[in-house]
Amino acid sequence: MRILLTNDDGIEAEGLAAVAEVLSGHAEVIVVAPRDHQSCCGHGVTTTRPLQIEEHRAGWYAVDGLPADCVRVGLLHLQLQPDWVVSGINHGGNLGVDILMSGTVAAAREASLLGYRSIALSQYRNPAVHVPWELSAQRALSAWQRIQQRELERHTLWNVNLPAVASNSSSPPFSESDCHIEMIDCHPEREPLNFHLEPSDMGLVYRSNYQLRPRSERSDVTHCFGGKITCSKLFAHQFV
Repeated sequence: MRILLTNDDGIEAEGLAAVAEVLSGHAEVIVVAPRDHQSCCGHGVTTTRPLQIEEHRAGWYAVDGLPADCVRVGLLHLQLQPDWVVSGINHGGNLGVDILMSGTVAAAREASLLGYRSIALSQYRNPAVHVPWELSAQRALSAWQRIQQRELERHTLWNVNLPAVASNSSSPPFSESDCHIEMIDCHPEREPLNFHLEPSDMGLVYRSNYQLRPRSERSDVTHCFGGKITCSKLFAHQFV
């Protein structure tokens, strides 16, 4: 099996490195990721200048563009023909309306639009809980292994969010009991605004409390905040 791995946090991100190591035990992994951090870029692509591509190390390519650019480079330029395109692990959740702004989800969506099976992986982060990236990667692998045999219709993709659940020790053995997976029929909710604009010396800045965001009882936000891995099937064409 071959996996094209990308993200939106950049090629040096901890989440990318952790999931690359875990997935490498199950497939050939080729990384094509943004050279720099590109969070919250949505489904943008670079069309006003040439893209620069450099081999970061063997099997790892850095692109000075956006996550969707990286998928296009991997599929159309490098012609990798993977069995799966995996995006993540993102440093932060992509729940509810987050998926409209997420570069992580956009990369998986781009792959789906081009006809490839894809999955976006995100780690919800709570400042009060430290979760080692190695454990996040194991949880992501377990979720992917459970859903990869499920039917994935053309132009659909999986959006997986990992909960902020601390381990019981500094280096625990991974257990399937860590994985309480909830399958959610998810669509972006019309959530009340959970941010405001605040003046600063440099201009206006956004302020919000992610942990206190409004959500409905059946939403992926509620399930992930409650400690479950949420797996949602999204329709790629619905949001572009």
